[in-house]
Amino acid sequence: MSGSNLLKGMVAGFVAKAVLSALMVMKSLMGVMLELDVIAMLAKMIHARPAARGA
Repeated sequence: MSGSNLLKGMVAGFVAKAVLSALMVMKSLMGVMLELDVIAMLAKMIHARPAARGA
């Protein structure tokens, strides 16, 4: 991976984190406390089976 692509990836990750953080702050200010499970949301998007919970 070239340095330019690495920098673009880091910037994209930072922007995504900032947007997600802003959404979470807005939800708390509005009083909407829905669960936000990013891993489950991404797994659902790629049609992955849910991981087993517990033993």
